[in-house]
Amino acid sequence: MARPGVAAKLLKGVPYSEKELQKKKHYELWVIAKFLGVPRNEQGKYGKKQEVIAGILEVQKTLKKFDARIEPFCEMCGRHNAFREEAHIIAEWELDWWNNLKLCPTCHRMFDIHLKPRLFAALEVHGAKGLPKSWASPFGNRKNGLTELDM
Repeated sequence: MARPGVAAKLLKGVPYSEKELQKKKHYELWVIAKFLGVPRNEQGKYGKKQEVIAGILEVQKTLKKFDARIEPFCEMCGRHNAFREEAHIIAEWELDWWNNLKLCPTCHRMFDIHLKPRLFAALEVHGAKGLPKSWASPFGNRKNGLTELDM
């Protein structure tokens, strides 16, 4: 894992051109590939420099907007937590950078089970329309008896 700040510095340049990637060191390319979700080969590795570059360029084509929230802090409580989960803000919509929060497991459950239903009730009382149905109850986003937390 890259030191805090190193990855952030490298990821500020996303998206990179092929020429810019050629100038990067192999380990820098690995860091970029890891955070962009570039698939690894059958041996679980990124491969040679040109293979990593090709993978990065391919993934960059699919990026809508880069989510630079890479530092391991919960966006709700602010505590350092390497095991953050992506919590849907609105469960009915796709999990994209603008519709998720990077939360520690405790805050994820608090957000889904306590905060969403209370926000729903408060906003509904004050006349808000078109509120997400998944906010109506602590288990409003259940699918086959499971919440998104259980999946």
